[in-house]
Amino acid sequence: ASLVHAEDNERRRIATELHDDILQSLGMLKINYRALLRKWGTDDGLNTASQCAAAVDDIIVATRNMVFDLSPHVLYELGLEEALPWLAKRYLANFQLNTEVSVSGYHERLDETIELALFKATRELMNNVVKHADCDTAEVILSREGDRVTLVVRDSGRGFDTESYGRDRSEHFGLFNVTESLSRIGADIAINSKIGRGTEVTITLQL
Repeated sequence: ASLVHAEDNERRRIATELHDDILQSLGMLKINYRALLRKWGTDDGLNTASQCAAAVDDIIVATRNMVFDLSPHVLYELGLEEALPWLAKRYLANFQLNTEVSVSGYHERLDETIELALFKATRELMNNVVKHADCDTAEVILSREGDRVTLVVRDSGRGFDTESYGRDRSEHFGLFNVTESLSRIGADIAINSKIGRGTEVTITLQL
């Protein structure tokens, strides 16, 4: 838990510096370029300035995505219940993955370390859907009953042979990484998948 907390603090520090320094400077550069566009009269000058402004836009988007990936501010400020729908919107915008999120029984926030681990696991599993499932829909279900928290990530994609995962986890590094990170907070993970019939990953945590 101490290692996870230290890593999270470092991610926040880097994300804050990216936001406060690089993104602010890029934003000012973009404003100056647009002012320059209005002053230049030649076609070549306008074309060059437009290309520079477009490049700055790309860098701003890439840096903002990096900030979000390093330190998801919605999670820290509002908790896992609000962060999961926010994550789904990002994946719809960036990868055209339409994810239905449902939450039940989750009326109070958990320890920050636990919420971060569950959030990162969900993000990694959604990455797997984007990369491997060959489908454009997914489902995320978060529920709590007493001291038992359950998180399910499900898709109807191509699926895989779970026996191959047991034999060689290097072929499923994302799942292996999720399993390792969840074991640090005492969570169990169950993987149910069949070729051609999708994948369902269930994470269970007894608080």
